[in-house]
Amino acid sequence: MPDDVRISPANLRPVKGLTARQLKLLGAFMILLGLVLPLYSCRGRFVDDRGNEVKYVDSHGVVVPDQGLLAAPPPGTIRLEYGMKPPEGIRYRKNYHYFFSNFDRTDVVDWFRLGGMLWPMAAALFADRSRRRWSRWLFRGLEPVLLLETTFSLCVGAMFGAREIGFWVAWLGIAGYGAGAAWSDTAALFAWKPELGRPWKLLGAVLICCAFLVSSVFSMVGFFL
Repeated sequence: MPDDVRISPANLRPVKGLTARQLKLLGAFMILLGLVLPLYSCRGRFVDDRGNEVKYVDSHGVVVPDQGLLAAPPPGTIRLEYGMKPPEGIRYRKNYHYFFSNFDRTDVVDWFRLGGMLWPMAAALFADRSRRRWSRWLFRGLEPVLLLETTFSLCVGAMFGAREIGFWVAWLGIAGYGAGAAWSDTAALFAWKPELGRPWKLLGAVLICCAFLVSSVFSMVGFFL
């Protein structure tokens, strides 16, 4: 059987009804969602129905105008603080931050981080279709390192506040892409060396899975410890 067909990830099904390549595509898509969904939030403010900021209310929940930094609030005034249940008509609005909120086009690091979020989709679409065996194996060797870059990009983008939906979706995407890549690489190793004994196959599978586990999960946990 030709090598391209035998070890193509498109022919592997780590999950019933889902191929390894489709799992990588799904993971890559979820990583892209991290570019448009909020990554983290920081302490917000209380606003009224018109969107005006409210800092003080009286004992009946009526808004007390802010008198400025130098003027003391009237007696009996309650200052609204984070975690308090606001009176009716007032709500707490978080300050959400996105990947591109502070993106600087002149900063090389920001472009590096953007590349970390974009390459998985390109790889899932095109990298496994290379006709040259050496280029496929070179990419497979670099893939855990590239996934570590993606993890770093996501962590840096959500390190200053409470992590929000965009962070968790992208992290699940990283884990999903890593799982698909690990399954694909393991199957490719077995197809390349079918004569390997069971212990060596098991060792190879463990090493491959550990490489992607470190890139996608352990590094994320270690970053925030």
